[in-house]
Amino acid sequence: MRLVLDVEEDKATALDSALFVRQMTEAGHVELDSAKRQFFNADLVAREVAHKGVPAEVAALSSADATLHGIWEMQFNECSSEGTLPALHGRVWREVRSEHDKLPKALRLEVTHSWGLVHRLVDNRRAGWVTHWRQIASGHADD
Repeated sequence: MRLVLDVEEDKATALDSALFVRQMTEAGHVELDSAKRQFFNADLVAREVAHKGVPAEVAALSSADATLHGIWEMQFNECSSEGTLPALHGRVWREVRSEHDKLPKALRLEVTHSWGLVHRLVDNRRAGWVTHWRQIASGHADD
């Protein structure tokens, strides 16, 4: 398994302007330190995979992203239809934890990395934590 690293304070502060943080804040989340750590660690994995360019790892990351996006989408649609969108984040996290062992082994992910990959989906404008997530994403300035 990969190590889960701490986020240095200056890097954590820089993440305050990230889209996934904006989405979580919009959804009413106030404590975001673990989310920043999750994102930071997942982003390290994604950058390493992209830099090395090993086809099996690139494919594994794409597969993990597809699986996690599907989990988010299923939970988003259920929460939306049930009127329970405030529960979305927790439901996605529980589902990711239960499905974590089924993600590609080539990536050697801890569950923290898997949660961070969901934050990367949000940061890449492919998911969100509120009904109007697409509107927030379209209005968010690129860094």
